[in-house]
Amino acid sequence: MSVNDNSTDVQFSSDPKSILRKHLIEWCEGSAVNEAIARLNIESLTAKEFNERVRPKERIKTGGWWCRGVQWRDGDRASNWYGQGKPDKPHHPEGSKERKYLTGSGMEPDAIFLAMPDKNYWAKVHADKSIPRHWTEGVKKSGAGLSLGLPVLALTGVWNWGKDGKLAKFVEEWAQPGTTHYIDFDSDYANNESCRAAIIKFARLLIERGCTVHITCWDTKFKGLDDFIVGKGGDAFLQAVADAPTSAEWEKSLGVGAKVLNHPKFEAPNFSDLAVKIDELLDSDLKRSQLQIKVSDLAQTYRLAPTDVWKIYRTREEELQQELEQEDTAAEVARLLSAQRAQLDLGEILPAQLAAPIEILAGRLNLKTECYLIALLTQVSSLFKVGSEVLLRRDTDYRCTPNYFGVTVSESSQKKSPVLKAIIDRPMQSLREKARKEYDKAVAQYEEEYRQWKAVKGEDKGLPPKEPRQRLYSFSKSTGEGILYQVAEYPDQALMYRCDELAALFKSANQYRGGKGSDEEDLLEFWNGTGSTVLRASGTKADLDGLLLSIFGTIQPDVLAALLKDCSDSNGKFARFDFVFQPVAASKLPEDDSGSFDLTPMLSSLYTKIDVLPALKMELAPEAKRFFTIFYNAMEERREKEPKQGMRAMIGKMPEKVGKMAAIIHTLTSVFNGVEVSLQIPKSAVEAAIKFVKFTADQIASLYAEFSDRQALAPSLAKIVLLAERNGGITSVREVSKSFTSKLRPDNQQIREWFAELAAMDYGEVTSKGRVISFILRPQPPTPPIASNHYTETVSSAPNGLSLAPPIPPLKTTNGGEWGRNGGEVAPSIKPLPDEALDTNGGVGGEKIQPSQNTQPLMMSCTTEVSSEDAEKLQDIALVWWPEYYPEQLQNLLTQMYAWKAPGTKYDVAVIAAWLATQDELIRDRITQLIHLRRG
Repeated sequence: MSVNDNSTDVQFSSDPKSILRKHLIEWCEGSAVNEAIARLNIESLTAKEFNERVRPKERIKTGGWWCRGVQWRDGDRASNWYGQGKPDKPHHPEGSKERKYLTGSGMEPDAIFLAMPDKNYWAKVHADKSIPRHWTEGVKKSGAGLSLGLPVLALTGVWNWGKDGKLAKFVEEWAQPGTTHYIDFDSDYANNESCRAAIIKFARLLIERGCTVHITCWDTKFKGLDDFIVGKGGDAFLQAVADAPTSAEWEKSLGVGAKVLNHPKFEAPNFSDLAVKIDELLDSDLKRSQLQIKVSDLAQTYRLAPTDVWKIYRTREEELQQELEQEDTAAEVARLLSAQRAQLDLGEILPAQLAAPIEILAGRLNLKTECYLIALLTQVSSLFKVGSEVLLRRDTDYRCTPNYFGVTVSESSQKKSPVLKAIIDRPMQSLREKARKEYDKAVAQYEEEYRQWKAVKGEDKGLPPKEPRQRLYSFSKSTGEGILYQVAEYPDQALMYRCDELAALFKSANQYRGGKGSDEEDLLEFWNGTGSTVLRASGTKADLDGLLLSIFGTIQPDVLAALLKDCSDSNGKFARFDFVFQPVAASKLPEDDSGSFDLTPMLSSLYTKIDVLPALKMELAPEAKRFFTIFYNAMEERREKEPKQGMRAMIGKMPEKVGKMAAIIHTLTSVFNGVEVSLQIPKSAVEAAIKFVKFTADQIASLYAEFSDRQALAPSLAKIVLLAERNGGITSVREVSKSFTSKLRPDNQQIREWFAELAAMDYGEVTSKGRVISFILRPQPPTPPIASNHYTETVSSAPNGLSLAPPIPPLKTTNGGEWGRNGGEVAPSIKPLPDEALDTNGGVGGEKIQPSQNTQPLMMSCTTEVSSEDAEKLQDIALVWWPEYYPEQLQNLLTQMYAWKAPGTKYDVAVIAAWLATQDELIRDRITQLIHLRRG
């Protein structure tokens, strides 16, 4: 054990932190004491200070180290005279034996408790009688044992556990009936009759108090337990503790009158038998009291602490439960992976001419198209006029309003801002500027009216003119009442609460009123679009019949997990939000930066036209209502069976979300296509809404599964698969460990077990190279755009052949000028939205752009050059991994070549062949062989 070189060699004081480097080395390297424990306990003394502590008859000639310990009940430091020290040179009084270790002046024989990082360490151990206590000779050996996690109390000599045949005060306090004790005295007892007598007497006194006593034995080549740990390692000492005989067994092995003995040897128990016994206990139907007795018997038989047997029992119980649930776990892993990989076909949600450019932009930044989609739909929802609503069922008067709460979830720096700018900020700029100009004009008029009012004299001047308030389309911070006051000024205007960091929305509720307001409750009510009346002592401040508030924000996964906690959702706050998860993905910009790509003209025109619509009183068309009813009944049945409260809340909100989304999609599509918005919502809009809401529900279920238990089996297995996919088909124990936060990080054994679980599920295989253990994926079949599950099965199996969501037919275009600006006329009676639409590259138009059908997130099908990163991966496959795996483990090489996002799946063969032409013959031959194997 090395020592950090930050000790002093010049300064001495009674401060325990003033430590000579040589003293620290003696403890840490000479006796295997953890440096943190050593620094808490030892102090370097001058000869003068040493003499003051010990007060010997004959003066101590050198300085040395001192350990004074702590009070075990509260962890406070003991007095300077209570402890043990060692002069740099042994103290040798005239006419007496040489003494290496000295104790404080006037100190009675008793235990010394070393200071620990947790000040309450000793009090906690004392309170838990199931923890075995250890006794050793000297503070340094106590530190060595504590560094292994054993509560080792120090005695200053083999007889110093008491006086006159009785236990000392502290020793007696720790000899609690029912506790287990290990005497870890030096191994030289074999040649020292006095030492053996001291051990026997100490053990018998402990047994008289109802304790169980073991004697720890080790190789006599090593005197103290610290010597043994330095020579053989901590695991060897822990094994010696596990093998320690009872005091009765130990005494019997000594024989009668023995003086010189070899180290006693005991037959180690066969722990494979213990495994059988544990399985028998698990199969038995014992009461808890009977089970505790059986566990105690096993602990005594196998010389283990009862806590160790219980730990084995619980671990084996978990393993058996996992085996029983393996099919369910495999299904859960498949569902989580499906949710992570699933993609919507935007052409089935949006008009084709709007879906296609969004897909292109998302592909360029390697972002999920759904991140753009949820921002777009939320923005459109905030442009409806107050009073807009959807009648879903007449018989129950089931209605909803077309406002919406949407969130994207991604790590920091994962391109959240470009989505907001492209879909919300820049396209809404023209409407915001128009509102500002109207406000400036109103202010000027108000100032003139106020001037005239002020100039009037007498009692007939009337009330002053009302100061204007600016029309807002969105805001980033407000209280619930602030929102109500704004809407009171513009009662037909919907609003968007736009949060770059959604956590601020939840954390800021009631912050201006000492946590005593109703901001959070207001937000929950705003979801329903209901009105509100604010009454204060001064009178009514706001009286609204209705209010439409939409919310859009972004949040980081760990921040969301902290907010969700155990994923219960008692007031349904989180159930009102839809989430889209954007995984970690790198975007690559091409070297050529010619041309431009801007959605602003198209979206600005769309938003402006929706903004001028009146309040819309919509109702589901008969076919749409029938389809919605089937979905509603399916979700209610599912909600009733769902065991988790948070998921029940989310499923319960899904039908209402479908109603909201159907109105949004129907209105957007109609306006974009230049047709009047019908008050009858068609079935196609409901189908598209169900498809979108189902997608977001899968996203939420995936997040809940991970966040409710950050180390649950299925989410952990899915996390490993996704990590391997990002790494080109392979990941190691170390990489998986680093992907967890330090607080939640699993140990290496746990990760190896997860690898084995995945291998049993046929996701890949576990390999080892030296000490590096890796998991290599097998190529998996591609995930369909939307994976089927219980949210859609009931609907898709409905009578009369109802399909879930057939695609909206793409608009037929003709060749023209710049795409979306002059050309692109569609079928008769429908004119495309854009007055000014999408300018793609600034050149001459004439090409028709169809919705992208590519489901690969990287959109690499048109890439004509292997990137430097992928070139390095190909070279590693040929030069590093080939010698390791060829030919016995050829599948591993194919996995690295053709796993998800691996080079073989990113590039056409022609592109790879062009790159190979620039490489050495060995790389060409090996990569070519893999290509032929894959194709043949």
